[in-house]
Amino acid sequence: MDLLTGRSHYGIIQRVLMHVVSHKAIRIFCEEHPSAGNSMDRWYRVAKRVIWTSFAEVRQSFNTADFVAPYVVFDVRRQQVPDHHGDQFQPEGAVHPRHHDAPGICERSVEVMSTAPTIDRKKYTRLANRVVVKAIETEEEYDRMVAAVEHLMDKGEDRLSPEESALLETMAILVQAYDDRHHPLPPVAPNEMLSYLMESSGRRTKDLLPMFGTRGRVSEILSGKRSISKEQAKKLASAFKVTADLFI
Repeated sequence: MDLLTGRSHYGIIQRVLMHVVSHKAIRIFCEEHPSAGNSMDRWYRVAKRVIWTSFAEVRQSFNTADFVAPYVVFDVRRQQVPDHHGDQFQPEGAVHPRHHDAPGICERSVEVMSTAPTIDRKKYTRLANRVVVKAIETEEEYDRMVAAVEHLMDKGEDRLSPEESALLETMAILVQAYDDRHHPLPPVAPNEMLSYLMESSGRRTKDLLPMFGTRGRVSEILSGKRSISKEQAKKLASAFKVTADLFI
């Protein structure tokens, strides 16, 4: 898929979602690098709720994101995290398939196209039976499913058959469902998520005036003294290209 043009070999992209495979890898990474925990936690919450249709919209959420064909690389926040290949320091949370510091943390664009590819049910069933696609119940099943996801991703999305793409999407959803069920994230206040997105997108207080009206109101929102209304949440979601529930 080409995020710069908004096209793929399937057709015109109408909407882009993203799955993080897997959250377990993020948890292990944060255990090894505790200083990365807060930023990676915030990035993960946002990454689950993005709604992008182009790379320009990716930059509305993360203005330091880079397009390294065919991937988008996120510099979540620069921290002093040692590089295992030397004494250099690398950006915390840089997301790229097979990243040596956090294997298994992968971002994947999932397209909803104007002309959907035709799925051969028999071929899909044969592929699914090899992996045993079902709700994940144990860590062992989780690890096997993640390995199957990574195997398909390593093949390259432009080389996947329609059946493999559909299977990859299904498995990514099952992995995320297991993470959500067995490793739920503690709640984070909406004003804290707003502050994080302001930082990650390079926005300032004046950029929120169209949503809140006055600097005083913006200050009250960011400090948690005033809650974010549903209408304001919708405006913020449109500006940051995320879903509104992140602010409610």
